[in-house]
Amino acid sequence: MSVSAEREAVGRALASVSVPVRWPNEVFDVPAPTSSGEPARFVDVALEQSAVVLSDMEGGRQTVGRVVLSVYAQVGAGDRPVLDLVDELLASFPLSDGGVEFLAGGIAGSAAPVAGYFGRRAEVQFTRFD
Repeated sequence: MSVSAEREAVGRALASVSVPVRWPNEVFDVPAPTSSGEPARFVDVALEQSAVVLSDMEGGRQTVGRVVLSVYAQVGAGDRPVLDLVDELLASFPLSDGGVEFLAGGIAGSAAPVAGYFGRRAEVQFTRFD
């Protein structure tokens, strides 16, 4: 297995979310704020590996990491659209997908600033064994 397996598992988990998803180093147009109705929202996603350790005497490895989700809603919409989207995103992760085990996630602080948007950061821990 490789990091691409983790990327594919996360991609399948996020395939059904109701907002645009921005992956690292991909062309992406931030949604324009709306003037009425549902506020504009989107999510940034990144994968971070925090440790790779030997898991057995035969050379097996355990990879531990996290999925970082920066969740944004346009300024002035309040925090409810962001929190609702965090709930939707966290619920989209299965317990297991293709050898990648996802653990419980939650809010982990503020997201990096994006002009015209309020954001929070959520994280989902993962592990996989090779």
